[in-house]
Amino acid sequence: MHVPVSTYSAKTLLSELLTPEIFVVLLIRLRVAAQFDPGSVPEDWRDGLRAAGVQREGIDAFDMLMHLFGSVLHLPLDVRSLRCGGLGQGEALLLQTISLLQHSRNGEAEAILGQWLPPGMSRIAMQQATRFGRALTSVHLVIPMRHCEAAHMDFSRQPTLDRGAALIH
Repeated sequence: MHVPVSTYSAKTLLSELLTPEIFVVLLIRLRVAAQFDPGSVPEDWRDGLRAAGVQREGIDAFDMLMHLFGSVLHLPLDVRSLRCGGLGQGEALLLQTISLLQHSRNGEAEAILGQWLPPGMSRIAMQQATRFGRALTSVHLVIPMRHCEAAHMDFSRQPTLDRGAALIH
């Protein structure tokens, strides 16, 4: 099976990402860790979404999306541990999918989901990912559109601290 090409480099570090991207990556990691080893996660993964102001519909959509990935996958979902400084391929493709949906590029997002899931499941995943993307947008957590070169950009300039960053720290 063809593996979708990520717009994030395989060498992308979390420190190179913007606040909304880091937020979503850590959310993915917390959700997966809670599913496989509940004792390793000190808090409920939903707490971060609630603190960011995400409505219940968005929280439920993310939960259903991750449940779909946990149940039937054509490809493995590469999710790293909570402490890992690098971005996993699955995390990168989920970020890319949410970004595409937030920027009204549904066909491309659907193609990515279709690589992972059977047709019926990918349609459900598309609905849930769309709901989740809208919920993030409503609280100003928009995943930027990236190209392969963007993963190598220099983010050494002083970042602007926003509400999302305050929630992560």
